[in-house]
Amino acid sequence: MKKFEFVFGMTIVMALLVACGQPTTDSQARLTESPLPTAPVSPISPLPVPQFESEAAEQAMSELRVQVAEQAGLPATALTLVSAEQVTWPDMSLGCPQPDMMYAQVLTPGWQIVFADAEGREYNVHTTESREHFVICEPSVESAAPSPYRDNPAVEAAIKTLVEQEGVAEESITVEDVIAVEWPNSCLGCEKPDQYCLMVITPGYRITLKSGTETYALHTDRTGRRAIICTLPSFTPPRSDS
Repeated sequence: MKKFEFVFGMTIVMALLVACGQPTTDSQARLTESPLPTAPVSPISPLPVPQFESEAAEQAMSELRVQVAEQAGLPATALTLVSAEQVTWPDMSLGCPQPDMMYAQVLTPGWQIVFADAEGREYNVHTTESREHFVICEPSVESAAPSPYRDNPAVEAAIKTLVEQEGVAEESITVEDVIAVEWPNSCLGCEKPDQYCLMVITPGYRITLKSGTETYALHTDRTGRRAIICTLPSFTPPRSDS
């Protein structure tokens, strides 16, 4: 009896040893070898692409880009769009008059568009509203402010005020005259009816700007923080630099 129990026990032990020594199945191997799950990686956001009001507008801009490239002697795909804004040109020259040319003096809605090539050169393009007619506009000597005025903050403020309030293109503006004066009040000598003005001497400038055939008088303070388009000045003050 004891011999039988001993043989039976040894049989069970041998069976357990054989079972432990069996190789794992393919499914078990794949389970143990599979990598741990990793956190998903967020994709990199692409650069913003200029948006247009319609597919037709986008097509017109693409055609304009090709035409500008051809006129500049570049491959059709050499230019990229930098900016595009709607403006109102003072005449049919599209803000870029050419010497010895005559233009109809009518306000002309259009676009000011900037393209750039691979080397970073920018092409300033002025167009009509439909973008069918355009000119690559290079800054002219006449349209640039004279060097004595270029760093004057009052002149810059006057030009900015004229662009914002009258809607003229900055490239069409020329500086005709800048005179240092002393305004008799805080309204810069251009008070309106029922407007309260402090009666204090205010140093400033009387600046004359021209766009097309229109001439504008602007009154500013000396720092350029205030600029007024003055159509009916109350009086003409004496020069303060004489």
